Amino acid sequence: SAVGFCDERVELFIATDLIETESAREADEFIELAPISPGQALRMVETGELLDSKAQIALAVDYLAGGDPRSSMEQLGPAIDNALQRGARIVAAQGLLDRGEARLALGQYGPARADLAEAQAMFARMGMPEMTGETLYLTARSHAEEGESAEALALTGEAIARVEQVRNRLTTPALRAAYLGHSRAAYDLQI
Repeated sequence: SAVGFCDERVELFIATDLIETESAREADEFIELAPISPGQALRMVETGELLDSKAQIALAVDYLAGGDPRSSMEQLGPAIDNALQRGARIVAAQGLLDRGEARLALGQYGPARADLAEAQAMFARMGMPEMTGETLYLTARSHAEEGESAEALALTGEAIARVEQVRNRLTTPALRAAYLGHSRAAYDLQI
């Protein structure tokens, strides 16, 4: 990908229980497979061998998904700094969003909202309404957790408006259904 050069969006996936098979690559496709464990990847980040902020954020998200927001936070700070130094705005904004979610899991509502506000501003400048909806939803959750129902409800309404804006641009029912499935949490919070 062309981090810092364009606004390309990169999706990262963590794969488990893989089975090695033959690959049908294109003639001009040169990919070197290098399977490593999360522990190995973490050591590579710590030693500076793995400097890719996308991979660092993927590791942090894996910690968060595994119920370890503290370890996630430890990874996200350097990953966000790395992304900002390299001009990778989308990666940095995603890292801020993920750190906001980790802080939310730890009950650090003020710092969570600060990260989410910064991510929100970055996504808005890059014209990414699907991501601004997610930051609004997480900010609404932080207010709901603190018992601030009116603020949570207002932000949830904004998040749903963003979800609907994106949904209306999708051209096929399958894409709409997939996007709404991903965005359902905002509707659930409003209920």
